[in-house]
Parts: sequence; C-alpha cells; structure tokens
Amino acid sequence: MATTDEMKMFPERFEAERAPKPIVLMRGRYGWPKDSVTCGDCAHLVTRSYTNTYFKCGLYSTSKSATSDFRKSWPGCGAFEVKP
Repeated sequence: MATTDEMKMFPERFEAERAPKPIVLMRGRYGWPKDSVTCGDCAHLVTRSYTNTYFKCGLYSTSKSATSDFRKSWPGCGAFEVKP
C-alpha cells in the first residue's frame, strides 16, 4: 500500500484506487482541476428526471444507463466551470 507522501507526490498514480471510474476517465481527458472542486458545483452537471432524478455530466454521457450517473460529491475534473 502506498504511503501518504507517495500519494501526495504522485496523485495520478493512485487516482484509480480512490476515484470513481467516470472521474478517472474525465481527468484523463480534461486533466485535473486547479482547485478542490466537486461535480455538484460544475456547470456541466445536468439533471435528468425519469422515475427518479439522476445527475449526468454533459461532457461524459447523458444516457439512461446507471453507468453514466454522476454524484454531486464526486471530485471535479479539469473541465470544471462554475455554474452561472
């Protein structure tokens, strides 16, 4: 297991251990955010209402599949934009 110092020095190496798969893919595509932000504060997070309410990233996928669901508490990616 990695030490805390190793995780601070090389965060991308340990990203897959901590972050959900969609976030790992988004950070691979758009990079890391400049600040500590969450998906819930991002302008790209959209709400889809079917039987229940689901949160999707407009840059990732907006299908009806559970695999494209995002959580507001997830860490953001480099495409983060503040909601207007």
